[in-house]
Amino acid sequence: MKKFLSFALVAVMLFATIAVVAFAETPKADDFIAGEGFCVYEGPDYGGAETDGTKSPAVVSDDAKGVKVSHGGYYKNVPAGDLGGVATAEKYDLDGLEITIQFEKILHSSDCWLAIDFLENPETFNAGGDFAKNRGIVQLIRYASSYTQVSDPNAWDVSYYDSQAEELSVNGIFDITDGDSITVKLNAVDRGSGIYTMTYGAEGYDDFTAPTEFDLSEIFPDGKAYIVIEVSSLGAKDGDFVYYITDITNGEAITEEEIEAYNAVKAAAAVEEALEEAQKEIELVTEKVDEAVAKAAESGDADAIAKAAEASDALAEAIAAVADKDPELAVSKCDEARDYVKEANDLIKKAEKTDEEAGEETAADDSADSTAPAAAASSAGFPVWAIILIIVAVIVVIVCIVAAATKKKK
Repeated sequence: MKKFLSFALVAVMLFATIAVVAFAETPKADDFIAGEGFCVYEGPDYGGAETDGTKSPAVVSDDAKGVKVSHGGYYKNVPAGDLGGVATAEKYDLDGLEITIQFEKILHSSDCWLAIDFLENPETFNAGGDFAKNRGIVQLIRYASSYTQVSDPNAWDVSYYDSQAEELSVNGIFDITDGDSITVKLNAVDRGSGIYTMTYGAEGYDDFTAPTEFDLSEIFPDGKAYIVIEVSSLGAKDGDFVYYITDITNGEAITEEEIEAYNAVKAAAAVEEALEEAQKEIELVTEKVDEAVAKAAESGDADAIAKAAEASDALAEAIAAVADKDPELAVSKCDEARDYVKEANDLIKKAEKTDEEAGEETAADDSADSTAPAAAASSAGFPVWAIILIIVAVIVVIVCIVAAATKKKK
């Protein structure tokens, strides 16, 4: 089955009718939406942070290094639609999308993170129950602790990937300080699949691809998303974050033909898998049907033999359905054959029970016949032992009279 899917996917790639080559863009300030910023919070941790309501908006400008962004702020009690950094004004194609960010200044604290997200809307993610309002890849790069956390694309509170278990040679990518850069790249697992991998890169480290695939097929059916970049830290004020978006390489657009071709391959693979399962069902049912046919023939019960024959017919239809690549019908006929087998077995048991009852009645009749003479002997009103006793007494009396008569003659 896996080989079938692999070969089919290769065929999809070979026969794709349109291919758009990825290209690098020189990012411009006009390509981004500047967020009004998160509020500036002071305090030892998230729960104890306090604010006077002052926000730190993003300041965006063109620079020789790329798009320059400067702001502060801390993510807490963020209303839907707020943006604590910048977002692209347009969607980008995800397959092959690559973005590099260089930090001139980044504030560290007990609670800080960098988000390089790919979302439905050009605004911040929404934690908790509001997450569904802006789904996609949300990652918090905990740069002060050197690891990244990625949430399930459909649920904020479900961890999709956490790099803390990786080696230092990997997590060093996420140890961001002043002057460091980080690159994030997405690639489709298969063209048209809507499933992507995410790769990270930084100077001095080998590229690292997270060992998790992101299924975005329902969220981004056209393979496009907004890029949202935000930085958050306790106590971060205006100018505490200064970074440059130095490079953006747009991905290759996914065509409708590629999506349809992939879905056709996926559907064909699903049918093949279902046929394999149906064949396993047939093998199990065949054994049951053969047993039922043999038992029914042995029992000689006409109804049981008929039901066993119906089970055989249903099994034959299941086998034919597999040949016709109709796994649903095959499974249905297997279920039907099982029902007939059960009915045949029930009829066999019923026939056996009837034979046993008939045998018991015959035995009872034979027993009654053997006791009839004794019953007749006692029908005169005297038990047999009494009659025998009387006869013995009469014989004794006769013997006594004979003996007495003989004595008188002498």
